[in-house]
Amino acid sequence: MPKTTANETQNTESLEQAPIQDTQQAPIQDTQQAPAQDTAQKDPATQDAKQVEKVRRGDELVEVELFYDGDKYKDPVPVIVNGIKIEVPRGKSVKIKRKYAEVLEHSMAQDKRAGQMQARMAAEFAQETRDLGLETE
Repeated sequence: MPKTTANETQNTESLEQAPIQDTQQAPIQDTQQAPAQDTAQKDPATQDAKQVEKVRRGDELVEVELFYDGDKYKDPVPVIVNGIKIEVPRGKSVKIKRKYAEVLEHSMAQDKRAGQMQARMAAEFAQETRDLGLETE
């Protein structure tokens, strides 16, 4: 086991005690944007306004309703965005911030793609098994 120095221990303790910062106060700039085409887009004030608009859009309330079956899908769904967690109840229509709704949408889309891939791979496996004459009935 590697030894830790007093500085490393002190740094670890200060990290553990550091409060979580609310990222809404200082918006993060999107590094994936295409280069600006005209001078209006290069203006820092314009970029700040666009970033503020993005933050506001994420804070808009939208209505969502998650599937509820009373069995497997009965517990509230935890959603975490930038270290802030909410739990969305199932079976009733609720209003949540758009940024949380988008995470739920992406999760459902990924679940759908995973299910499609699983079905496709199961069909391929069954076909390969039949082609090799290994199918048991």
